[in-house]
Amino acid sequence: MKPNGWLKRFSKCPKKDGDSPLGFVRSIRTEMQLGGNDPRQLETATAYSTGPQTTVESQMNRKATLAVVLMLAAATCFARGDAADGDKKKSSKQRLPGSAAVEWDLHLFEDSPSFEVVRRDVKGNNVTWVLENKRGLGTEVVFGWQAALFDDDGVRLATIGIVVDPGIMNLSAGERNRFTLNLPPTEKWKDVRKIVIKNGNYQ
Repeated sequence: MKPNGWLKRFSKCPKKDGDSPLGFVRSIRTEMQLGGNDPRQLETATAYSTGPQTTVESQMNRKATLAVVLMLAAATCFARGDAADGDKKKSSKQRLPGSAAVEWDLHLFEDSPSFEVVRRDVKGNNVTWVLENKRGLGTEVVFGWQAALFDDDGVRLATIGIVVDPGIMNLSAGERNRFTLNLPPTEKWKDVRKIVIKNGNYQ
């Protein structure tokens, strides 16, 4: 029996299974030699040729799915991390005493290149700020901080020193200090319309 045309072309390929990229040339030749031109043998050859490709495709699909899952997991972790960082940055600021009638100028503490507000606590007429240094503190610690109380005409009625804790301040960037303003009873500053936090001499 003479081999048909397409078998002649295959006869030029390496005859060892290991020499063929997919290792099925020899199987095709054997089937054709035994079965001649029987179409069933072509089906056998097709099965040999498509099996390894299906396995490779399955592996690639699994790897692609795993990559997508890992990317989604990483994105979720980053989102949670950003949310946690955002919560850390949020400061707690309680309502200031007399705020309905009094204007508070707090830029030296709460809108300052020197401090970041961590927390503002209010207990009665006592206001305490926990501030974190944005930079290393310098000469401002020498003059200290005060609250100036003004009436409706802009006349300064009183000046109250702000207590700093610890007494020997933490000066480095990233460190924190506590600043407390102890206001007198409300009836004694009923004419006050503005309170300004300042650093140094009022003259």
